[in-house]
Amino acid sequence: MSATTKDLNLTAFSLIAQFLQQRNLTTTLECLETEAHEAFEELASHKYAIEHKPLLAILEEYQLLSVQGQLEQLSVEREADDELSTLGAGRFPVEPSRDLEGIHFANILTVISRTLPSDLFPAASLPKETVMALVTGSTDKTVRISDGDTGAVISVLDHQKAAVLASDFYPLNPAYLLTAGMDGAHHIVDIRTGQSVQSWKDHSKYVVRAQFSRCDGGKWLVTASYDRTVNLYRRTSNDDETPRYEKLHSIAFRGAVESICFLPPPVTAGEPATPTLVVGSRDDNYLHYIDLDPSRAFPDRQHNMNANGDDWISFTPMDIAPSPSGRHIAVYTDSKAGRLIIFRSRSTVQARNLWGTVADGFSQPRCCWDSSGRYLFATSDDRKICVFDVVSGQIMRKLEGHTDVIRGISFDADAERLISCSFDKTVRVWDTRLGERVA
Repeated sequence: MSATTKDLNLTAFSLIAQFLQQRNLTTTLECLETEAHEAFEELASHKYAIEHKPLLAILEEYQLLSVQGQLEQLSVEREADDELSTLGAGRFPVEPSRDLEGIHFANILTVISRTLPSDLFPAASLPKETVMALVTGSTDKTVRISDGDTGAVISVLDHQKAAVLASDFYPLNPAYLLTAGMDGAHHIVDIRTGQSVQSWKDHSKYVVRAQFSRCDGGKWLVTASYDRTVNLYRRTSNDDETPRYEKLHSIAFRGAVESICFLPPPVTAGEPATPTLVVGSRDDNYLHYIDLDPSRAFPDRQHNMNANGDDWISFTPMDIAPSPSGRHIAVYTDSKAGRLIIFRSRSTVQARNLWGTVADGFSQPRCCWDSSGRYLFATSDDRKICVFDVVSGQIMRKLEGHTDVIRGISFDADAERLISCSFDKTVRVWDTRLGERVA
C-alpha cells in the first residue's frame, strides 16, 4: 500500500527533526516543534510506522542516482548477496557492558584483545592459566596490557615516544607486539621484558596503521602513514626465532593513507598463493588490492568505489574491515550521511549499503565484525556503537555507555567479546550471546 500525502508529510517532519537532533540544533528544533505543533502532536500518536534512512543518506542516494541517470546502475547494492543472505545466527552484544576505568588517565586511542598465557606476566600473579588481555594505546605515550575481566593493569610498556595509534600481536608468538605512533616510528616489543627487539622510523608523519599478515604466519609487516606511503617489510627470521624484518618496498598514494587490511590469497590457478593487502587513502576513489609478491613487483589491482564508475571523489575509506570469511570487506566512509559499504572482496560490487551512524568529515570512525560475519559493529559520533545486521542491512541496536568520542573498537573472537575504548578514558567490554534478535 502506497503512503498517503499525510504519511509523507509526517515522514518529512520526522526526517527534519531527526537531522536537527543529531546535529544538536536543539533551539531550531524547538522552534520547529512550536510552529508546527499540530504536525508533531500527530506524529507522536500516528500509528503509521515511519521507518526511513537518515535525511543525508536519502539526499546522497538521490545525488548518486542523478549522476548515474538510471536506477539500474545503483541496483548492485540492493541485489541479494548469496552469502550475506544465508548467514546464520551471530554474536549479539549483551548490555550493560563492563566499564573498566583507571587503565589510562588520558585519551585512549586504540584497543585490541587476545587470550594470552598468564606466564607471560610472572610479576602479575594472575589466578588463572590464561588471561583475556586488553592492549590499549593512549595519548600518554604508553601501551598498557590489562586483565579484561577486572581491568587491572598487568604490564606498562613505555617504548613509544609519542601517542600510540596502532598495535598488533605477532601471529606465531603473542609475546611479541607491534606498535606504532604519532612520531612516525613503529616497534616490535617483547611484552615479557618491555624491550624493543626491532625499531623503525621510516615515515615522516603519523603511522596510523600497523599490521602483520596472519594467513601466512606473519611473513609480512605493513605500516601506513599520513606521509602518503605504505611500507612493506618481509620477515628474515625463522618461525621459531625472535621476529626480524627488513624493509622491502614502499608504495606512494595520492593522499594520506587512512586504512589497510589483509585478505587471504585468492584461489587462482597458476598464480602464487600470496596474501593481498587492501589500502584506502584520501584523494582517491579506488581501493588498492596489492598482492604481496616481490617477483611480480607487487601488482596493484584498483577497484572503483563509485557505483557508477566515475572518478569523482565523494568520500574517503576511513576504515576497512574484512569479514571472517574474507569474501567481503566493510568500508566505513567519512560521508556525512553515515555510510558504510560492504563490498565483495576484489570487486566493485556493493553487496550492502548501511546507513544510520552519525559522522562528518572530521570523524575517525572504526568498524569490526563479529566472529560469524552476521553483525557489523560501527562507532558513531553520538557516542554509541551501531550494531548492523548485514542480512537485513538494518541497525538492530545502538549500544550506549561511553560519554565521549569512541576512538577504537575490536572483536575478540577467542573470548567472543566486543571491546571499545574512548576519549572518556575508559574501556568497555561487551559480552555477546549467540543468536539474539533485537527489533
